[in-house]
Amino acid sequence: MNMKKFLLFLVIAVSGLTAFAAKNVTELNDKDAATVVTEAKRPFVVDFSATWCGPCKVFKPTFDAVAAEMDGKVDFYSVDVDRCPQFSAAMRIQVVPTIFIFNPANKKSKVFTGVVSKDEFVSAIKAVMSDK
Repeated sequence: MNMKKFLLFLVIAVSGLTAFAAKNVTELNDKDAATVVTEAKRPFVVDFSATWCGPCKVFKPTFDAVAAEMDGKVDFYSVDVDRCPQFSAAMRIQVVPTIFIFNPANKKSKVFTGVVSKDEFVSAIKAVMSDK
């Protein structure tokens, strides 16, 4: 394959990948992550994952689907632990995927690791959002 064809292929491939990115999920970096989390006004969920992680790839469609369903009620963030080593270390992330759910209004939180079902994920978010 000549260089022109390869570059065209690369552009098309990258464009296709970004089209599948969840529009309801904001990717955080080390620079803005701490500010976003400490200044949150409504419930939020952070997915700590890595591109090389098999279980992360399995959980991502569930995370994206729930983010779309709860759009406007809960903020959803994604953190690549390899691209955000400082924030990941500050949050003491040792296993991926790690999901952190927090509600600043009632100070409730939930953290779980590994892959969970959509029902378990939604239940955990609702429990953190609840005032009970």
